[in-house]
Amino acid sequence: MRKYAFFLGCTIPVRSISYEISARKVLEALGIELVTLKEFSCCGPAPLYSLDFYGALAISARNLSVAAEKGLDILTLCSGCFETLLRAKIELEQNVNTRKKVEDILNSAGRKLSTNVNVKHIAILLAKDIGVGELKKKVSADLKDISVATFPGCHLFRPGRALRTSDNPQKPKLLDKIVEALGAKPIEYTGKYECCGGTLSGIDQELSMKMMVEKLRSIAEEGADCIVTACPFCFIQFDMGQQAAKRDLKENISIPVLYLTELIGLAFGIPPEELGLNTHASDVSPLLSKISRDG
Repeated sequence: MRKYAFFLGCTIPVRSISYEISARKVLEALGIELVTLKEFSCCGPAPLYSLDFYGALAISARNLSVAAEKGLDILTLCSGCFETLLRAKIELEQNVNTRKKVEDILNSAGRKLSTNVNVKHIAILLAKDIGVGELKKKVSADLKDISVATFPGCHLFRPGRALRTSDNPQKPKLLDKIVEALGAKPIEYTGKYECCGGTLSGIDQELSMKMMVEKLRSIAEEGADCIVTACPFCFIQFDMGQQAAKRDLKENISIPVLYLTELIGLAFGIPPEELGLNTHASDVSPLLSKISRDG
């Protein structure tokens, strides 16, 4: 059984518990063991770099060293955490001067720097390490009538050169391939590969809402049964944002929003109540009514 150090980050335990619940269920079904390390902290996200570049890198490096100490690779659910930790690992491996400065910071805190650990996002693990073929074998529900608007977001594949992803960073298809393996139909729509607007909400709420609504309209026009993402920030933007758009803009669009692991769980025949779908702001019942469990 493969084991991974489970890196939950800051947002998921507080605002997206269903992501963790569904990920645990799906990975258990696939024979993956998740190890919780209490020593993990915030990933050291990009905004901190403008305040203290080496300090931010040291936060990421500390998390890498925690996993390396246990002899485990890191598995993340959050696209932002994935990008932050992976880019830190690459920076520390390639830049000798940076590595020395960060190493000094860690040493002062009684910890040894180590980049001898891989950083994986759950979507990449599922599609490439486990493989879509293995996912197909576990499918027990019939999703052939389900049209899915996948939303890859910004941080899982971009910047492509820095993250060394094999997918096209401008038009990634990894989520679509997983959806197809589950028997559902991924669709194209305007704005699929653009930012959801979520990170702008604290700066320009009006613009953030506009970006989201434009995508929701496009998705609705294409007849999608649900939106599926693997990023907690994108999920929150679409899931809770629909309620705000209805309240503030009188924009009455209602589309179920799911995490990738939740759709996989449904395809595997895991009951909705065991996946945490009752925690969503968007109404998922129209989607559930279209899924046959006799497949």
